[in-house]
Amino acid sequence: MAPLLSICIPTYNRADLLSDVIESIVKQEVFQISDDVEIVICDNCSTDNTAEVAQNFTEKFPNKVFYYKNEKNIGFDNFERVMSHGNGEFLKLNNDTLIHKENSLKTMLNIIKSNRENKRQIFFLNNSLKTEEENFVCKNLEDFVKNVSYYTTWIGSFGLWKEDFVTIRELFLEKNSTQIPQTYLLFHIITKNKSEIAVNNQELFQSITPKNKGGYNIAEVFGQNYLTILKEFTGTENGLSQKAYEKEKRAIFYFINDFYFDFNHIFAFQKTGYLKFMLPFYGKDFYFYKTYLGILLKQIAPKIFEVKKDEIHKTIKIFGFIRISIRRKRAKKNKDKAE
Repeated sequence: MAPLLSICIPTYNRADLLSDVIESIVKQEVFQISDDVEIVICDNCSTDNTAEVAQNFTEKFPNKVFYYKNEKNIGFDNFERVMSHGNGEFLKLNNDTLIHKENSLKTMLNIIKSNRENKRQIFFLNNSLKTEEENFVCKNLEDFVKNVSYYTTWIGSFGLWKEDFVTIRELFLEKNSTQIPQTYLLFHIITKNKSEIAVNNQELFQSITPKNKGGYNIAEVFGQNYLTILKEFTGTENGLSQKAYEKEKRAIFYFINDFYFDFNHIFAFQKTGYLKFMLPFYGKDFYFYKTYLGILLKQIAPKIFEVKKDEIHKTIKIFGFIRISIRRKRAKKNKDKAE
């Protein structure tokens, strides 16, 4: 009998974190006493000891933890690959940095069971929204984007019913170049099936921030790719209205800027081609130029101040030198007169 839930973990060279992630799942009571949950790990040809870590768990739980290793690194195709190995009725992606909190599995299984018959799409928001509602239903894509915004892109929130995944596997691979294929797929399924979305906003996971988090170009992925996806579903049947699109476009703009102009260098996002990726979408928006100019001035002002400060110091020294010279000349002149 197939499990109800497959937790699908794509991973690459994070053996140290992967062990903690898997342990947080297998230690839960519902995992140990039932066959409702399986773990599927797909190793993207790691060069560290990922295989050894995974095999420790496959030996302990031979019918519940499964490990696969790609012959070569297939990039974002590993998202589709790991889900294709899942046997559960519901397939959930799980970052290799995503620790499960106590009783997360029990909560997830209850939500899956309650939406099993109507096949609502399920989205685990992990307390990203500041709302007292732990569970709410979005009626359509526009309602979903209005409520969830760019959190729709988070891998750890994403999952699909196995029967839906089977029908769109090729589309999954086609959209991997966006680096957020899961967002496109979710939007596609929602509009195609006229599906409601059951959103759970309980804090079920803790995301570990790895060293040098980022690596991709945030202006490209969110400014270009995410907005391209949104645009494709704008004005379509069961899709977004133009008003909803513009509102989300503005929200993502400020989100991008917070990370792109990270002057403290906390994240390792690529920071090239900002105007190239952003202007096609924001070229007609006054708020884009106003905000961008403000950011540039914020960057330039301290440098100008430093230059001015140096000039002031030099000027003070020069005036001081002149003043001393004048005093000396006066003193010498007075001395000559006295003699």
